[in-house]
Amino acid sequence: NDPRAVEEVTITATLRATPLVELPASLTVYSFDRLAGANVGALKQLVALAPSLGVINSIGESFGQLIRVRGVASSGADIGLESAVGVTIDGVPLSRPNLAVLDFQGVARVEFLRGPQGTLFGRNTTAGVLNVITESPSFTPHFEISGGAGSRDRWETRLMTEGAIIGSILAGRLDGLAGGSDGYTHNAQTGDVYGGRNRQQLRGQLLFVPNPSLRLRIIADYLHHKGTTNGPVYRVVGPTGAIIEQLTGGTLLGSLKPRDVTQIDNKSPRLEETDMAGLTVQANWQSGIGEIIAVSSYRSADAARSYDVDNSPADLANDPRDGERFHNFTYEMRLQGERGRLDYLFGAFFGRELISSRDNFQLGPDADSYALALSKGSIPIFTGLPAGENFPVGAGVFDVFRQRSTSAALFAHRIIALSERLSLTLGGRYGFQKKSLSADIRSNNPACGAAITNFGPTLAGIPKPLQGLICIPNLDPRYDGAYADSRREENGSGTIGLTHRLSDAFSAYGQYSRGVKGGGYQLDRSGMDPLAPALAQIGFDAETADSFELGLRGFSQEDPWRFSAALFHTEFNNYQFSFFTGLNRRTQNVPELVTKGFEVEAALRPVPALELSLAATYQEVVFGRSGFPLGLTQLQGSTSPLAPRWVVVGTVSYSRAIGNLGLNVFGGANIRWQSRSNVGASAMPTPEFFQEDYAVVGA
Repeated sequence: NDPRAVEEVTITATLRATPLVELPASLTVYSFDRLAGANVGALKQLVALAPSLGVINSIGESFGQLIRVRGVASSGADIGLESAVGVTIDGVPLSRPNLAVLDFQGVARVEFLRGPQGTLFGRNTTAGVLNVITESPSFTPHFEISGGAGSRDRWETRLMTEGAIIGSILAGRLDGLAGGSDGYTHNAQTGDVYGGRNRQQLRGQLLFVPNPSLRLRIIADYLHHKGTTNGPVYRVVGPTGAIIEQLTGGTLLGSLKPRDVTQIDNKSPRLEETDMAGLTVQANWQSGIGEIIAVSSYRSADAARSYDVDNSPADLANDPRDGERFHNFTYEMRLQGERGRLDYLFGAFFGRELISSRDNFQLGPDADSYALALSKGSIPIFTGLPAGENFPVGAGVFDVFRQRSTSAALFAHRIIALSERLSLTLGGRYGFQKKSLSADIRSNNPACGAAITNFGPTLAGIPKPLQGLICIPNLDPRYDGAYADSRREENGSGTIGLTHRLSDAFSAYGQYSRGVKGGGYQLDRSGMDPLAPALAQIGFDAETADSFELGLRGFSQEDPWRFSAALFHTEFNNYQFSFFTGLNRRTQNVPELVTKGFEVEAALRPVPALELSLAATYQEVVFGRSGFPLGLTQLQGSTSPLAPRWVVVGTVSYSRAIGNLGLNVFGGANIRWQSRSNVGASAMPTPEFFQEDYAVVGA
């Protein structure tokens, strides 16, 4: 638990052993002891220690997860949009943030890198990387079992066993976890409780060491998650609330308890189930020209969910079988070594990915009456259908998108010792990517079909507001058909940095880095032209990030303290902005987004058993001032959503052995405070989208 040990661990942020104090980058390492001391058991809980990190879920654990670094993120609700924050596990990149739901099980450490990391960690890391490293099997026999229980019927059991299988040649390790808990959001209408989870997780490993020059590690993991997704809590009841109350005969919960965040009143059930599996093979060979490392992986995931589309006590629409499937194959080979003052690394990467997304929702028995009330009874005039037959029960959509992606890259990274105290870091990456998308879009909307028959595809003669109601984009049959499109791009990224050892305790660095996030497609029909629909209309271009950073890092060899500070300025061009229109989610490029500010981290161990730490981030995340597309010009010069100016984190941890009994007494507490911010997903935020400053305390 010596804080100095954090500085001396093998940092794989450069994909080889490098002392943290020598790196020209903002990086924090969270060891197993530090994670356990703060009761951080999953990626989204890491926010208790990292002020520059934010993790939220919009619908469920496997959908809508958004990871932000320094106030910048990519929405997880559009799976066609790749994350600006990369997540890797044992050198394998995860396809989307929605797949980063594994509990920390057998984790040795987590490395949190801020800023573009496009050289070594590839495309789509324009904001940062979370690098998770698990424990490798040991030849020494070891067995652990633990369990716990808590409020809301929380329970958890963990098991770990490892040891030699064949002498000093073959070792194995098995980590298992099972647990669950009840939810915390109560449905006032049905009595259900949402937010509960039950999961089982298993990881098995083999380590084969036939000779000192060769190591082969095989990792297989599996996760099964089943639970209920959270529902939105209404803070304000809008003008259509009276219609809902008339349909249900009750008073909307938002009118009764506008600030009760534990109560919702939607009609339909909210369920989710996820299965994930992966296989990784890593070979390390010490050759005459350096160390050759090959990492190959295959990962798959199947996520399914059902939820209430309108989130109200009326039965307007529900989604009974929404979900996604992911299949990913990656292969990377690296050569690394040292020649005098030169520390070099060369590598190549290849990856293939298949994503299938299905969007299926059906209208409920209240949909027709609701639409009739919104139109003040005028819909039948234009459709010619009697009330009750315009939006009947069971009408809806079933859209299926299938996206295939192939990517390849060559990269190099060098650290050159210019003197005993000054080193230069150079890195570059050249990549290629091709994406192809096919879509099958089907709609069942009698009202829109009748209106098209009566007035033609343009709906000329129907008032504009009624056009959008009769032919709701989600239910518009003018989109129906089978489509295909493809796109390809080539790009480069890189970094240059200087590190100067000011003394044995302190080092300073300066760095420029560039990251690229590939373009792609929005996997949703919204944004297509109903009169001439094409998949190219929902495409978006690549995003780039150029970052400048100055930092100071220090630790004491004699006194137990550590410190780091950084100034940063990152400019995103063609930023891929995802927002909610009120009916659908859209993704469009906007010309510019800038994040700038500073970070400070400090820790002190006044006595061996006690550690105190404090970290803070100040960030200004602002959109550019001109050139925005129509419909998004109101964002120009404004602060980005989910980007509080201030985030401060403080932790206290205590651990002490009780004599020679083999027992420890331990405890800890942490607090995270953040300032006022816009928490909405809309491109036109109103005051209701702003959340005042708040703090979360854990112990």
